[in-house]
Amino acid sequence: MGQLLDEKRKALHAVILDAVYALSATDFELLQFLGNYIAQVSLLGIQILWTKESELAISQAKRDKKAMRHANEKFQFLLNTLISQTAKNLSKYERIKFESLITIHVHQRDIFEDLSKSNVKSLNDFEWLKQSRFYFIFEEDHCVCKITNINFIYQNEFLGGKVQ
Repeated sequence: MGQLLDEKRKALHAVILDAVYALSATDFELLQFLGNYIAQVSLLGIQILWTKESELAISQAKRDKKAMRHANEKFQFLLNTLISQTAKNLSKYERIKFESLITIHVHQRDIFEDLSKSNVKSLNDFEWLKQSRFYFIFEEDHCVCKITNINFIYQNEFLGGKVQ
């Protein structure tokens, strides 16, 4: 059983790595990305994307007064794109996937909106550091969730999508 678990983790890691590369592609398209990956990897992907876009906006905020607002607009567009999918004829699995993505992204959008209102302009600001931030660390070949100064290595455990 231990060997089976290791193989599942390796397989999921390979899918996550592929998804991370897809997120960074110049021709990245959200709906295509979400269609190519299982719910667990899609959720992780939008969390990595949100972290990346948030950090970019925060780091530019001192020089560009519109950076935070532009990021907010991107996040709202992403949310609207996710919501628009729920009006389509989806399988039970797809509906649960999009509802989960929407739930996570509403939370992320709200957090970023609060960061904007709090005038956060530094990646060292506690208001940013206290958030769950997701990164793929290529040098260490794993995904990490950071909260304040604590790092949690993503364990590549297959979670599956429940359909009832």
